Amino acid sequence: METQTGFSVVGTKDTTSGRREFLEILERRVDWKHPTKAGAVWSEAEGHPKLSVHSALRRGWFFGSQAFKEKLLGAADGKLRERAGRKADGYHGSDVRDHGEKRAGTLIQAGLQHFRMSLTDLQCTPKNDSRKVLLAEMIQSETTMRLDWICAYLRMGTRSWCCHQIRGIRLALRADKSLARTREKIWNPIKHD
Repeated sequence: METQTGFSVVGTKDTTSGRREFLEILERRVDWKHPTKAGAVWSEAEGHPKLSVHSALRRGWFFGSQAFKEKLLGAADGKLRERAGRKADGYHGSDVRDHGEKRAGTLIQAGLQHFRMSLTDLQCTPKNDSRKVLLAEMIQSETTMRLDWICAYLRMGTRSWCCHQIRGIRLALRADKSLARTREKIWNPIKHD
């Protein structure tokens, strides 16, 4: 069974003029007075199968033949391989993750020293404790660690809560000079590690 492309559904071909005709057909289907009805079912009176525009245009769709699809996939594969080889200057997943985790650990230790507290004490503070949030902001800004890891390690609750708190402390850092100095005191000794 041959897969139908958007062109064959409306009776056009995979050519420049066929693509142009296809776009004109789609444009005519849009009722600008009633935009919510866009994509209504094709009428069988037009001699086409009963099919909505929504079902013809799905995620991953493309205009073209199977040969064109293969060409696109080949080009994308080459680009993705090229990017993967350059990622993080030749380091790969576990190396980057290990480095990020080590860097995050160093930041946390520097913060714990500055605040004169243990990791357990920090983890037991409220989720919105300014010291905890400041360290979370520094980890997110200065390492490759994901927000999920930060939330779990510092026990900050959900991703959205953590993100909200980090955004808040970033705004506070701009306005509050003493908070900015505290961040700098924690960061300076390890900046060039």
